[in-house]
Parts: sequence; C-alpha cells; structure tokens
Amino acid sequence: MLAALNIFFFAFHTILVLFNTFGWIWKKTRRWNLMTLLATSFSWFVMGAWKGEIGYCLCTDWHMQVRRALGIHDRPISNSWPSPSRVACLRCRPLPHSREPSLRSA
Repeated sequence: MLAALNIFFFAFHTILVLFNTFGWIWKKTRRWNLMTLLATSFSWFVMGAWKGEIGYCLCTDWHMQVRRALGIHDRPISNSWPSPSRVACLRCRPLPHSREPSLRSA
C-alpha cells in the first residue's frame, strides 16, 4: 500500500506541477489552472507562514511521510523533490556508501 502511495504522490505531484505550468494555454482548462495555482499559492504562503517555512508544499509533506514509513529517509532540499535515484521507491534501502553532502568546507 505504501509503495503504491509513493508512486501515486510522485505521479500526482508531477502532473500538478506540469498543469500549473502549462494549464493556462488551453482556454478550457484556464479556470482549473487558476484554482490549482490559488491552492498552490495558499499552500506556499499561508500554510507556509503557519508552518514557519515559506514554500511549504502539502503534497511533498505527505509524500515524505509515506517515504519515511517505507524506510527512505532522504530529506528534500527546501521541501522539493527527493533524490532522483530514489523516485518511486526504486531503491527502498539506502546504499551503505550514500551520505548526505556536507555543507561545511574542508
């Protein structure tokens, strides 16, 4: 069930981003595009201010909860997409040599 949710959130979020970007092009989808843009803006700014993180994405948050339940503990950078090698739970267990990059200079 969790693996299916992981794939669902990846597909849904990708389609939502593409629709937010290109949905205005077709006259029939402009009203839906406006609604999804308003919902996205609400998540980023209103919910983001409430959570203390402007740019907060509810869809990403839910997706990260599913991924953590699957044992995938990669962190999104600024609440963005997970690392490409782990998309759709292609590798559910971290590799022994994989580590978070250090932000400190040597």
